[in-house]
This record gives sequence, C-alpha cells and structure tokens, in this order.
Amino acid sequence: MFDWRERHLIGAPFLAARAALRTGIGLLDLAIPSEAHIMAPSLPEAMYYDIDELPDKDYAATAIGPGLVDDERSDRLWQTVSRQSKPLIVDAGALTTEHLAAEGPLTLTPHPGEFARLTGRSVAEIEADRFRIASDFARHHGVHLILKGTHTLIVKPDGTGAVNTVQAAALSKGGSGDVLTGMLLALWARTDRIDTESSPNEQAVLWHALAAQAASRQMHPASVLATDVIETIGRI
Repeated sequence: MFDWRERHLIGAPFLAARAALRTGIGLLDLAIPSEAHIMAPSLPEAMYYDIDELPDKDYAATAIGPGLVDDERSDRLWQTVSRQSKPLIVDAGALTTEHLAAEGPLTLTPHPGEFARLTGRSVAEIEADRFRIASDFARHHGVHLILKGTHTLIVKPDGTGAVNTVQAAALSKGGSGDVLTGMLLALWARTDRIDTESSPNEQAVLWHALAAQAASRQMHPASVLATDVIETIGRI
C-alpha cells in the first residue's frame, strides 16, 4: 500500500509485491494511488487497483504498510483490511499503536526504532532485553511479532518464539523490510500448500536471510540490493 504524498517511498510496495510473487503467491492485487500506476509495467504480473478502490474480496492474506503514511487515509484503509478474518501482515507506515488488533491472525514486523514507538521504550532498552520485551508485547496484544535485527526474533501470540541465527550483512539496506513483508504475505497465503513444521513467519525470516547470503556469494554484500535478494529467493 502506498500513499501518494510519500513519493520517495514509491518503490516500497513494488519490492514487497515482487518478493511475494517470487515466494510463490498465486495471484496478487496491488493497491496504490493512480499516480503510482506509471510503475505498473515494471511488475506486469500483479493486478492493480487504486488505493481507495480495493475490491471487496476474500483474500487469502493481506499486507499493509510499505510506502504508507500514518494519517486518516491509512486509518480508513486499516478499517477495511482489519475486518477480514484471514492473516494480516503489518509493516512500516502501518505500524502504529492503533493497529494492534484485527479479526484474523496479525503479524507485526517492526525494526527496533518502530518497536520503540509501539512500546514507549527506548531503542537501548529494547536491545538490552529483546526477547523478554518482545515476548511480553506479543502475549499482551495477542499478535505474532517479528522484531528485526542481526538476530531477528519471531514471537508467537503465546509469548514463545524463535531466534534467526542466519546472519546476512546484505540485509542492512533500504528495502529489505519490504522484501520480508512480501515473503510473509506469500507464505501466509500458501499455508495450505506448504509442507513444513515451521510457521510462515519463521520460514519467511529464514528464507529472507538465506537469499541474502546467497546473493552475497555472487557479489560483495555491500553491493547487494533488495532486488538482488528477491531474484535469489527461487534458488534457495
């Protein structure tokens, strides 16, 4: 989802969308303002809608946040998508304290700065006690929580969780979070077709890191872009 007033973020929803397609989502609707449709030829596999005209469909999963700003327009969009009973992934501009409840399974994907805003704590406090704070937050709000970082935490609504130990320096780049959001969307949408003991969140975080590692074997990690990670997904 993209807000036209944040034109410097126009790439975010397209990164998320391409990552979802590369992770195996079958059909993808991309809701963006008409001003951004000029970029549609770069992703011909998606179906495009104006951000204010998202069709009333029974989506297998929905993601909101990449490129979105926190304002009345995003609040209206939130009211639409949060009423669905299917999984919802919330990232970036949609990560606010008002967006902590939905009808279906809710996954929040903050980096430490965003999590500091959600919790009212400082980044230093969070980094000093990441798992306890993340676990308490997920249990209190009944949400899935992915707290990004060198060792990303994947926490379930009951407060239990996992730690991703696959490090990938290439992910410390703009756009990496959008890629993860797209991968999460695809895996939640495909839960009935994926044979794995891992949760969609654990699987997405792992594949994200492995794809970045694989891309880093082809070039220096400092040169790896979010788009390179996307194009490596199918090979890991």
